[in-house]
Amino acid sequence: MQWHFRLGHPSLQKLRQAVLDLSPISVLECEACQLGKHHRSSFPRSIGSHQSSPFSLVHSDIWGPIRIKSYSGFQYFVIFVDDFSRMTWLFLMKDRSDLPKIFVTFYNEILGQFDRRIKILRSDNALEYVQSFMHDFCVERGIVHQTTCPHTCQQNGIAERKHRHLLEVARTLIFNM
Repeated sequence: MQWHFRLGHPSLQKLRQAVLDLSPISVLECEACQLGKHHRSSFPRSIGSHQSSPFSLVHSDIWGPIRIKSYSGFQYFVIFVDDFSRMTWLFLMKDRSDLPKIFVTFYNEILGQFDRRIKILRSDNALEYVQSFMHDFCVERGIVHQTTCPHTCQQNGIAERKHRHLLEVARTLIFNM
C-alpha cells in the first residue's frame, strides 16, 4: 500500500506495471482514492475520432478560479492535450486574460520543438478563446478553431477528462497527508 501512496494513488494495473515485486493483492481498498476519485456517470464516447498524426487536433480548456491563490498569485490553469499522443501541457495563469499570450507560447514551442503546426484547436466557447486576438492568430496560421456547444462540456471530453485526472491526483495526495 505504501507504493500506492508514494506513486500518487495509481490504479492496481498501473501499480503492478511500476512495482514488479508487488505482493499479490486483488483489490486496492484505499479510502483516499474512493474520496478523491468519485465522479458522475459518463457521457457516451464518440468512436473513431482519434487523430492519426501529432498536433492535428489539440484540445484545450481553462480551469479555475481556485478559492485561494497560489503563493505566486496563480488562480487558473490551462491545458493543451494532443489528441494523437495525449501528451499534455499545463500552464498556470494569474488571470483568464493570460490565455492568448500562453497559447502563442505553446504554439511556438510546438513549432520549435517538434517542427509541427497545430491544425485544429478544440475548446469551449469561453470568451478568452473566441476573442479577436485568438481568432486572428488562428486564422493567420491556418488553425481551425472548433468550439463546443454552450453548456456541453462533454464535447470537449478529452480536455475535461484530463482536468479530472489532474484534480483527482492532487485531491487524493491531499487526502493522504
